Amino acid sequence: MNIVKFPTQYSSAFKEAICQISATTNEIVELDLYDHAGTSIIGRRRFYGASSYDVNLAYCGQCQLDVLPLNTVQCVFVVPTGRAINVTVGAGSLRRSTVLTGGQRTCFSYEKLSESPDMLDISTNEWDEIAVIAEGGSIRADVIVENPTAMVVELATKSDAQGLLVFALKMSDLVTKLTAAGKNTLAPGEQIKVRISDGEDYVLAEQGYRIVSPSTDSVRLCWWNALGQIDYYTMRRMLESEYELQKERILAPDGYKVTECKRERKMKIVSDFVDSETIEWLSEIASSPRVWLVENGQPVRVDVLAESVKLSGTQPVQVDVTLRYNDPDFLQHE
Repeated sequence: MNIVKFPTQYSSAFKEAICQISATTNEIVELDLYDHAGTSIIGRRRFYGASSYDVNLAYCGQCQLDVLPLNTVQCVFVVPTGRAINVTVGAGSLRRSTVLTGGQRTCFSYEKLSESPDMLDISTNEWDEIAVIAEGGSIRADVIVENPTAMVVELATKSDAQGLLVFALKMSDLVTKLTAAGKNTLAPGEQIKVRISDGEDYVLAEQGYRIVSPSTDSVRLCWWNALGQIDYYTMRRMLESEYELQKERILAPDGYKVTECKRERKMKIVSDFVDSETIEWLSEIASSPRVWLVENGQPVRVDVLAESVKLSGTQPVQVDVTLRYNDPDFLQHE
Protein backbone atom coordinates (compact mmCIF):
# COMPACT_ATOMS: atom_id res chain seq x y z
CA MET A 1 0.00 0.00 0.00
CA ASN A 2 0.96 3.62 -0.37
CA ILE A 3 -0.43 7.05 0.56
CA VAL A 4 -0.83 8.95 -2.72
CA LYS A 5 -2.70 12.02 -1.44
CA PHE A 6 -2.57 13.78 1.91
CA PRO A 7 -3.99 17.06 3.31
CA THR A 8 -1.66 20.06 3.17
CA GLN A 9 -0.35 21.65 6.36
CA TYR A 10 -2.85 23.91 8.18
CA SER A 11 -5.85 22.69 6.21
CA SER A 12 -9.29 23.22 7.69
CA ALA A 13 -10.73 20.57 9.99
CA PHE A 14 -14.18 21.70 8.80
CA LYS A 15 -13.59 20.84 5.14
CA GLU A 16 -12.72 17.49 3.62
CA ALA A 17 -9.16 16.48 4.54
CA ILE A 18 -8.63 13.43 2.35
CA CYS A 19 -5.96 10.81 2.84
CA GLN A 20 -5.99 8.64 -0.31
CA ILE A 21 -4.50 5.16 -0.15
CA SER A 22 -3.57 2.88 -3.02
CA ALA A 23 -3.28 -0.88 -2.56
CA THR A 24 -3.71 -4.17 -4.38
CA THR A 25 -7.22 -5.58 -4.38
CA ASN A 26 -6.23 -8.61 -2.29
CA GLU A 27 -4.40 -6.51 0.33
CA ILE A 28 -5.89 -5.84 3.76
CA VAL A 29 -5.22 -2.23 4.72
CA GLU A 30 -5.29 -1.25 8.40
CA LEU A 31 -4.90 2.49 8.97
CA ASP A 32 -4.34 3.81 12.50
CA LEU A 33 -5.30 7.37 13.49
CA TYR A 34 -3.19 8.95 16.25
CA ASP A 35 -3.82 11.74 18.73
CA HIS A 36 -2.16 15.18 18.70
CA ALA A 37 0.92 13.84 20.53
CA GLY A 38 1.24 11.01 17.99
CA THR A 39 1.47 8.37 20.73
CA SER A 40 -2.05 7.04 21.26
CA ILE A 41 -4.30 5.44 18.66
CA ILE A 42 -7.73 7.07 18.70
CA GLY A 43 -9.21 5.33 15.67
CA ARG A 44 -8.64 2.56 13.15
CA ARG A 45 -9.91 1.93 9.62
CA ARG A 46 -9.77 -1.42 7.81
CA PHE A 47 -10.18 -1.81 4.02
CA TYR A 48 -10.19 -4.69 1.58
CA GLY A 49 -11.18 -5.46 -2.00
CA ALA A 50 -10.38 -2.24 -3.87
CA SER A 51 -7.30 -0.52 -5.24
CA SER A 52 -7.98 2.96 -3.82
CA TYR A 53 -9.51 4.25 -0.57
CA ASP A 54 -10.34 7.76 0.63
CA VAL A 55 -10.21 8.54 4.35
CA ASN A 56 -11.49 11.91 5.56
CA LEU A 57 -9.27 13.01 8.46
CA ALA A 58 -11.30 16.14 9.24
CA TYR A 59 -13.24 14.70 12.17
CA CYS A 60 -10.01 13.40 13.71
CA GLY A 61 -8.89 17.04 13.90
CA GLN A 62 -12.28 18.48 14.87
CA CYS A 63 -12.72 16.31 17.94
CA GLN A 64 -9.36 17.46 19.35
CA LEU A 65 -9.74 21.21 18.77
CA ASP A 66 -10.18 23.43 21.81
CA VAL A 67 -9.99 27.08 20.74
CA LEU A 68 -9.77 29.38 23.78
CA PRO A 69 -8.72 33.01 24.34
CA LEU A 70 -5.39 33.82 25.95
CA ASN A 71 -4.97 36.00 29.02
CA THR A 72 -1.42 37.15 29.70
CA VAL A 73 0.08 39.82 31.96
CA GLN A 74 2.44 41.20 29.32
CA CYS A 75 3.11 41.35 25.59
CA VAL A 76 4.43 37.91 24.65
CA PHE A 77 4.44 35.26 21.94
CA VAL A 78 2.47 32.15 22.90
CA VAL A 79 2.14 28.72 21.30
CA PRO A 80 -1.62 28.19 21.74
CA THR A 81 -2.88 24.75 22.62
CA GLY A 82 -5.96 23.35 20.91
CA ARG A 83 -5.97 25.64 17.87
CA ALA A 84 -3.78 23.53 15.52
CA ILE A 85 -3.99 19.76 15.77
CA ASN A 86 -1.42 17.25 14.54
CA VAL A 87 -3.17 14.46 12.64
CA THR A 88 -1.03 11.37 12.10
CA VAL A 89 -1.91 8.17 10.24
CA GLY A 90 0.08 4.98 10.27
CA ALA A 91 0.00 1.58 8.58
CA GLY A 92 2.81 -0.79 9.47
CA SER A 93 6.06 1.15 9.11
CA LEU A 94 4.40 3.84 6.97
CA ARG A 95 3.47 7.06 8.80
CA ARG A 96 2.34 10.51 7.60
CA SER A 97 1.39 13.66 9.55
CA THR A 98 -0.26 16.99 8.86
CA VAL A 99 -1.73 19.87 10.86
CA LEU A 100 -5.43 20.81 10.80
CA THR A 101 -6.88 24.04 12.18
CA GLY A 102 -10.26 25.31 13.32
CA GLY A 103 -10.56 27.74 10.42
CA GLN A 104 -12.85 27.71 7.40
CA ARG A 105 -9.99 27.44 4.90
CA THR A 106 -6.33 26.50 4.64
CA CYS A 107 -4.10 28.93 6.53
CA PHE A 108 -0.72 30.06 5.22
CA SER A 109 2.56 31.35 6.59
CA TYR A 110 3.11 35.08 6.54
CA GLU A 111 -0.51 36.14 6.77
CA LYS A 112 -2.52 37.64 9.62
CA LEU A 113 -4.93 34.92 10.73
CA SER A 114 -7.91 37.23 11.00
CA GLU A 115 -10.29 39.06 8.68
CA SER A 116 -10.18 42.13 10.94
CA PRO A 117 -9.93 45.58 9.29
CA ASP A 118 -6.58 47.34 9.17
CA MET A 119 -7.56 49.75 11.96
CA LEU A 120 -9.24 48.78 15.23
CA ASP A 121 -10.24 50.82 18.27
CA ILE A 122 -8.60 49.86 21.54
CA SER A 123 -8.24 51.41 24.99
CA THR A 124 -5.17 51.24 27.18
CA ASN A 125 -6.81 48.74 29.56
CA GLU A 126 -7.72 46.18 26.86
CA TRP A 127 -5.83 43.47 25.02
CA ASP A 128 -5.84 41.75 21.64
CA GLU A 129 -4.31 38.80 19.78
CA ILE A 130 -2.44 38.60 16.47
CA ALA A 131 -1.94 35.05 15.17
CA VAL A 132 0.57 34.00 12.49
CA ILE A 133 2.32 30.87 11.22
CA ALA A 134 6.12 31.02 11.41
CA GLU A 135 8.60 28.86 9.52
CA GLY A 136 11.52 28.76 11.92
CA GLY A 137 14.10 31.27 13.07
CA SER A 138 13.28 34.30 15.19
CA ILE A 139 10.14 36.43 15.31
CA ARG A 140 9.63 39.92 16.72
CA ALA A 141 6.74 42.24 17.58
CA ASP A 142 7.23 46.02 17.43
CA VAL A 143 4.95 48.98 18.04
CA ILE A 144 5.31 51.94 15.69
CA VAL A 145 4.21 55.39 16.83
CA GLU A 146 4.39 58.70 14.94
CA ASN A 147 3.64 61.32 17.60
CA PRO A 148 5.49 63.45 18.62
CA THR A 149 8.29 61.79 16.63
CA ALA A 150 8.43 58.47 14.83
CA MET A 151 9.72 55.61 16.96
CA VAL A 152 9.78 51.83 16.87
CA VAL A 153 9.73 49.99 20.20
CA GLU A 154 10.24 46.27 20.59
CA LEU A 155 7.40 44.52 22.46
CA ALA A 156 8.44 40.85 22.39
CA THR A 157 10.71 38.38 20.62
CA LYS A 158 10.88 34.62 20.25
CA SER A 159 13.65 32.45 18.87
CA ASP A 160 13.08 29.04 17.21
CA ALA A 161 9.63 30.24 16.14
CA GLN A 162 7.95 27.37 14.33
CA GLY A 163 4.30 26.79 13.49
CA LEU A 164 1.25 28.58 14.84
CA LEU A 165 2.06 31.46 17.21
CA VAL A 166 -0.09 34.11 18.84
CA PHE A 167 1.22 37.51 19.84
CA ALA A 168 -0.71 38.53 22.95
CA LEU A 169 -0.96 42.32 22.91
CA LYS A 170 -1.40 43.65 26.46
CA MET A 171 -1.98 47.38 26.17
CA SER A 172 -0.93 48.14 29.76
CA ASP A 173 2.45 46.51 29.07
CA LEU A 174 2.72 48.32 25.73
CA VAL A 175 2.21 51.67 27.51
CA THR A 176 4.90 50.74 30.04
CA LYS A 177 7.38 49.92 27.28
CA LEU A 178 6.57 53.16 25.43
CA THR A 179 7.05 55.16 28.61
CA ALA A 180 10.46 53.56 29.14
CA ALA A 181 11.37 54.58 25.56
CA GLY A 182 10.33 58.20 26.18
CA LYS A 183 6.74 58.19 24.94
CA ASN A 184 4.81 59.40 27.98
CA THR A 185 1.17 59.11 26.91
CA LEU A 186 -1.14 57.55 24.35
CA ALA A 187 -3.87 60.11 23.80
CA PRO A 188 -7.39 59.24 22.55
CA GLY A 189 -7.46 59.49 18.76
CA GLU A 190 -3.78 58.64 18.40
CA GLN A 191 -2.92 55.77 16.06
CA ILE A 192 -0.27 53.10 16.49
CA LYS A 193 0.73 50.05 14.47
CA VAL A 194 1.84 46.65 15.75
CA ARG A 195 4.12 44.81 13.32
CA ILE A 196 5.09 41.13 13.45
CA SER A 197 8.28 40.36 11.50
CA ASP A 198 10.84 37.59 11.22
CA GLY A 199 14.61 37.70 11.64
CA GLU A 200 15.01 38.92 8.07
CA ASP A 201 12.67 41.86 8.70
CA TYR A 202 9.99 40.27 6.52
CA VAL A 203 6.58 41.42 7.74
CA LEU A 204 4.26 38.54 8.66
CA ALA A 205 1.37 40.70 9.86
CA GLU A 206 0.45 44.27 10.76
CA GLN A 207 -2.47 45.63 12.76
CA GLY A 208 -3.31 49.28 13.29
CA TYR A 209 -4.99 50.56 16.45
CA ARG A 210 -6.78 53.81 17.24
CA ILE A 211 -6.62 54.74 20.92
CA VAL A 212 -10.00 55.39 22.54
CA SER A 213 -10.95 56.36 26.08
CA PRO A 214 -12.05 53.54 28.40
CA SER A 215 -15.81 53.50 28.95
CA THR A 216 -17.92 51.87 31.64
CA ASP A 217 -20.72 51.49 29.05
CA SER A 218 -18.65 49.48 26.57
CA VAL A 219 -18.79 45.68 26.25
CA ARG A 220 -15.78 43.76 24.93
CA LEU A 221 -16.36 40.49 23.10
CA CYS A 222 -14.00 37.87 21.73
CA TRP A 223 -14.83 34.94 19.47
CA TRP A 224 -13.48 31.94 17.55
CA ASN A 225 -12.86 33.58 14.19
CA ALA A 226 -13.12 32.33 10.61
CA LEU A 227 -9.43 31.34 10.55
CA GLY A 228 -9.53 29.35 13.78
CA GLN A 229 -8.09 32.04 16.07
CA ILE A 230 -9.50 34.58 18.53
CA ASP A 231 -10.63 38.10 17.58
CA TYR A 232 -11.66 40.94 19.91
CA TYR A 233 -14.01 43.88 19.46
CA THR A 234 -15.53 46.40 21.85
CA MET A 235 -19.22 47.13 21.44
CA ARG A 236 -19.80 50.70 22.48
CA ARG A 237 -22.89 50.36 24.66
CA MET A 238 -25.56 48.05 26.01
CA LEU A 239 -29.08 48.72 24.72
CA GLU A 240 -30.93 46.56 27.22
CA SER A 241 -30.37 43.87 29.82
CA GLU A 242 -32.94 41.56 31.40
CA TYR A 243 -33.45 38.33 33.30
CA GLU A 244 -35.64 35.65 31.72
CA LEU A 245 -37.17 33.18 34.17
CA GLN A 246 -38.26 29.65 33.33
CA LYS A 247 -40.29 27.71 35.87
CA GLU A 248 -41.36 24.07 35.85
CA ARG A 249 -44.61 23.54 37.78
CA ILE A 250 -46.80 20.69 38.87
CA LEU A 251 -50.37 20.83 40.16
CA ALA A 252 -50.43 19.20 43.59
CA PRO A 253 -53.49 18.70 45.84
CA ASP A 254 -52.60 21.92 47.66
CA GLY A 255 -51.99 23.92 44.49
CA TYR A 256 -49.19 24.63 42.05
CA LYS A 257 -45.61 23.87 43.10
CA VAL A 258 -42.41 25.05 41.41
CA THR A 259 -40.18 22.02 40.79
CA GLU A 260 -37.44 23.91 38.93
CA CYS A 261 -36.59 27.57 38.46
CA LYS A 262 -33.95 28.76 35.98
CA ARG A 263 -32.80 32.33 35.35
CA GLU A 264 -30.98 33.51 32.22
CA ARG A 265 -29.52 36.95 31.82
CA LYS A 266 -29.91 38.38 28.32
CA MET A 267 -28.44 41.57 26.93
CA LYS A 268 -28.53 43.45 23.67
CA ILE A 269 -25.37 45.35 22.74
CA VAL A 270 -24.57 47.60 19.79
CA SER A 271 -21.45 48.74 17.98
CA ASP A 272 -20.51 52.18 16.72
CA PHE A 273 -21.47 53.04 13.15
CA VAL A 274 -18.96 51.05 11.10
CA ASP A 275 -17.97 50.55 7.47
CA SER A 276 -18.84 47.54 5.29
CA GLU A 277 -15.48 45.82 5.86
CA THR A 278 -15.99 45.90 9.62
CA ILE A 279 -19.59 44.72 9.26
CA GLU A 280 -18.44 41.68 7.27
CA TRP A 281 -15.86 40.88 9.93
CA LEU A 282 -18.28 41.32 12.85
CA SER A 283 -20.81 39.06 11.17
CA GLU A 284 -18.55 36.20 12.33
CA ILE A 285 -19.87 36.75 15.86
CA ALA A 286 -23.30 35.41 14.89
CA SER A 287 -21.89 32.23 13.30
CA SER A 288 -18.96 31.60 15.64
CA PRO A 289 -19.10 28.33 17.62
CA ARG A 290 -17.64 30.06 20.70
CA VAL A 291 -18.07 33.64 21.92
CA TRP A 292 -16.94 35.22 25.18
CA LEU A 293 -17.77 38.38 27.08
CA VAL A 294 -14.71 39.91 28.76
CA GLU A 295 -15.74 40.69 32.34
CA ASN A 296 -13.39 41.87 35.09
CA GLY A 297 -10.41 40.82 33.03
CA GLN A 298 -11.71 37.30 32.36
CA PRO A 299 -13.48 35.74 29.33
CA VAL A 300 -16.96 34.40 30.15
CA ARG A 301 -18.74 32.11 27.64
CA VAL A 302 -21.95 33.50 26.17
CA ASP A 303 -24.50 32.22 23.68
CA VAL A 304 -25.25 34.56 20.77
CA LEU A 305 -28.95 34.45 19.87
CA ALA A 306 -28.74 36.39 16.59
CA GLU A 307 -29.15 34.33 13.42
CA SER A 308 -28.66 37.18 10.96
CA VAL A 309 -26.59 40.35 10.64
CA LYS A 310 -27.66 43.42 8.69
CA LEU A 311 -24.90 44.24 6.19
CA SER A 312 -26.21 47.40 4.57
CA GLY A 313 -29.11 49.83 4.48
CA THR A 314 -30.16 53.38 3.73
CA GLN A 315 -28.81 54.56 7.08
CA PRO A 316 -25.29 54.15 8.52
CA VAL A 317 -25.05 50.62 9.85
CA GLN A 318 -24.47 49.41 13.40
CA VAL A 319 -24.16 45.81 14.48
CA ASP A 320 -26.40 44.79 17.35
CA VAL A 321 -26.06 41.43 19.08
CA THR A 322 -28.36 39.73 21.56
CA LEU A 323 -26.64 37.24 23.83
CA ARG A 324 -27.11 35.33 27.04
CA TYR A 325 -24.69 33.84 29.52
CA ASN A 326 -23.77 30.27 28.63
CA ASP A 327 -24.53 28.93 32.11
CA PRO A 328 -27.98 29.83 33.50
CA ASP A 329 -28.60 30.27 37.22
CA PHE A 330 -30.63 27.49 38.84
CA LEU A 331 -32.62 28.94 41.71
CA GLN A 332 -34.52 27.55 44.70
CA HIS A 333 -37.57 25.38 44.16
CA GLU A 334 -39.96 23.29 46.23
